[in-house]
Formats: sequence, structure tokens, C-alpha cells
Amino acid sequence: MKWFVLSLLTITVLSSSFATAADKKKKAAPITDPEVLFKNVDGDSNGKLTLEEFKQIKAHLPTPKVKKNEKAPPEVDLEKIFTQLDRNSDKVLLMDEFKNLSTLVPLTAKKK
Repeated sequence: MKWFVLSLLTITVLSSSFATAADKKKKAAPITDPEVLFKNVDGDSNGKLTLEEFKQIKAHLPTPKVKKNEKAPPEVDLEKIFTQLDRNSDKVLLMDEFKNLSTLVPLTAKKK
């Protein structure tokens, strides 16, 4: 009976660790829809992004693929992009301002 219980516990632990790894992969995928991305980084769900909230998009952007002999692309300057998107200079981005993000930063990885 002990072996049976131990076996069940082992199976439960292993299956939950596999599910966790799969969940992490799903979360790590880049978000290409600006509206979904906006909602994901709007921490207080007030419909406005502050600069600090905007900086969270970095975790959702695609990672550029670099070949062995290529130089890595320069780091994206999120503060500069935030300023460019903030058309009325009120230090927050609304959805209509944020939707212009794809004109400044690619939301999908380029295919070669």
C-alpha cells in the first residue's frame, strides 16, 4: 500500500512539473497583438501605461536571432520609444497611442 501511495505521489509531482514547464513556454512566446500586449503590461488595469509599465513589454517582444558571426542588434531604447508614442506628452500611453508601437518596434521576428 505504501508503494502505491508513493507511486501516485511521484506521478502527481512529475506531471505537475511537466505542466509547469509547458506553461512557461506558453508565457515566454512573444505577443504580436498590440491590444493584448497593452493589457498584459497595464499592471493596474487603468487603461493607461506609465513608463515603468511600458518597460515591461521587453519580456513580451521577440528575441532577435543572431548567427555566430553576426553582431547582436543594439538594445531597444524603451524610454525613447515611449516618448515618441506619447503624442500629447502627458507621460502615459493610451491604447490608441500604444497601437503605433509596431511602427517603431517589430512585434514579430523577421523570417529569413
